[in-house]
Amino acid sequence: MKNHFLENKPQRADAPTNFFDDSPKAQQIKVAEKKLRIANEAHKAKEALPRIIVSLLLIFSLFVSVTGIALGSVAVSGMGELEYRRNGNGYEVVGIRFNDSRDVVIPATHRGKPVVAIADRAFLSYNEITSMTIPKSVTSIGGFLFFNYGYHLTSVIFEEGSKLTSIGYGAFYGCTSLTSITIPNSVTSIGLFAFANCTSLISITIPNSVTTIGSSAFNGCTSLTSITIPFSVTSIGESAFSNGRLTTIRVRGYSSAPSGWHSDWNSTQLEGYRNTYHPVIWNYYGV
Repeated sequence: MKNHFLENKPQRADAPTNFFDDSPKAQQIKVAEKKLRIANEAHKAKEALPRIIVSLLLIFSLFVSVTGIALGSVAVSGMGELEYRRNGNGYEVVGIRFNDSRDVVIPATHRGKPVVAIADRAFLSYNEITSMTIPKSVTSIGGFLFFNYGYHLTSVIFEEGSKLTSIGYGAFYGCTSLTSITIPNSVTSIGLFAFANCTSLISITIPNSVTTIGSSAFNGCTSLTSITIPFSVTSIGESAFSNGRLTTIRVRGYSSAPSGWHSDWNSTQLEGYRNTYHPVIWNYYGV
């Protein structure tokens, strides 16, 4: 029996007449459904991403703890491990895995290759280090090595025969417990702010190899009362010894400042306060 009700039921004007209807309205519906599916899939992927990341981190942490070779490590006194990355034909130190290391002794080699550098910011935020021994294989110390976090550092020892040539900008900035340091007789450049705010520094030896002392290199060294500049120094930046208590700057081999020295190299304060200067003894030949 025919169902006349269904047979005579009028079609909605806006509904597609069949599954393959190509009317504009049908096409809009199909596009909307496709966008909805894409959005739903993207939402699911977004929800799954944190779980994937956590899983990867757990796997990575397990690998590091078991093998200890993710970045390459060597134990130091305390519970720290130095971390490395390749640098040319050798390695450079880039940090410490833990924050409670006390006495750091950097090895001369890692995985059979020389350790040639300490990278920028390698020990930034590691405030428990009290001493550091640097092997002769290291040729450069990067910038902001400690930068205000080295306030427990009391000793920096350079191995005899050091090949170090440069001390980076702000390398020992704010190492307020450091009382003395002997720069190796291979260093040619002391970066700007390299020893700034080392408020306990009472003695520093600048060797005849140094040619450049950066701006504010010893700014704020309030315990340093005298310093001797060797004849090898051809360039000194502005306010290199500012905001300190220097009573004497001894200069070897010069009767006046060379052209490469900033006009305010020995000013007592930073730029903007150039009215006073540290006293200088020129052509100094004493010990």
